[in-house]
Amino acid sequence: MNINYKATNGVIIEGIYKGQPFTIKFSDINPFWQYATEEDFEDGKAKLYDKYVIASILTASGQGGIIFVWDLEQMAVVCCFESEYCVDFAFQNKEIYSLHYVSYWGASPYFQLRKTDIKTEKSDVLSIELPFDSIIYNGDMNSVSMNIEEQNTLSIRFDESKYLVKI
Repeated sequence: MNINYKATNGVIIEGIYKGQPFTIKFSDINPFWQYATEEDFEDGKAKLYDKYVIASILTASGQGGIIFVWDLEQMAVVCCFESEYCVDFAFQNKEIYSLHYVSYWGASPYFQLRKTDIKTEKSDVLSIELPFDSIIYNGDMNSVSMNIEEQNTLSIRFDESKYLVKI
């Protein structure tokens, strides 16, 4: 199983699941979010978790964004929710933990951690003190990676620096 985040020629993601190729197109996501277009696209990430592709799409310098869950057995979106400023995410027990670098004119940038249930699409901002501040982030989504290290612990990496956060 592998995936490739393309975001070109109408295709957001392509990959292989159980030996069969698949594609997720902007037109598959656009009914859930009107800005899921190649013209509006600026950045995003995708990860494979069992039978799910979980991906983000960002627009308008991060001020617009979503995370969607694509079920590879149904070949359909099973969850889609607003997720502006998202720099990375991790999945555990039907919940998506997402890290957001909130930065806009007139305000000091800050990080926010959210948890979203994929069945209800209900998101909550977690009141957790993060062991890093905004100065650590260089603005490149690829410099951040987030995983579930063990039950109830997020591993958040910024380049070579690793932080563990209890959730």
